[in-house]
Amino acid sequence: MGYFISILLFFPLIPPGIPKDGWVQWEFEFPNKATCEQLLYEERPRIIDIINKQLRGVPHEVIDIQCMTIEEVVVANTELGHKPEWQMIPKKKPNKPMI
Repeated sequence: MGYFISILLFFPLIPPGIPKDGWVQWEFEFPNKATCEQLLYEERPRIIDIINKQLRGVPHEVIDIQCMTIEEVVVANTELGHKPEWQMIPKKKPNKPMI
């Protein structure tokens, strides 16, 4: 179970009926939470700057940044009102012995 830098974003102009905030994740996977949190501790200002540059021109606010698993983000987004079918959950690979 890998950990990902996860960002809680708020978009004030989202139309009614859709949650205005939600968690997104970077693609780079960390092998454990401690490694992810160390990088987050060291690079938090730079990460926020990158997010703001990517979303330039789109009204938004970075609410929080944490290290979370994919499953944790799906649960958190569901609690915020996002429908589970909106969220991509990768299929788990079967545990087969290597021959």
